[in-house]
Amino acid sequence: MAALNRISEVNLTEPDKQTLKLQVMLAYQLSHWKEAIDTAQVALSYGLKDDRMLWQWLSISAIKAGDYALADYALDQWQSKDPSELVERWRETLQLLKAKRATQRDSQTS
Repeated sequence: MAALNRISEVNLTEPDKQTLKLQVMLAYQLSHWKEAIDTAQVALSYGLKDDRMLWQWLSISAIKAGDYALADYALDQWQSKDPSELVERWRETLQLLKAKRATQRDSQTS
């Protein structure tokens, strides 16, 4: 946690890409999904769009945070860089969570 806070305090005029990536990794490892999402999006906007690990962390963090639209987009990007079974397993997890959410929504409106 201290390392995550220290990296957050670093005041860079133009963020160092590796520092941003490290911050995403730490937030992800600490299950700070919102921070992982926000920092991954900043890192991606600073030219790390080809980094498959950032897309992986963003995808999983979005799923864990319940942001399924972002998760869909990030999974597509991750899969374009790394067409692996791991991506497909997370995509299946996302589909199950979406179905569960839809079922809960339907039962609340009934």
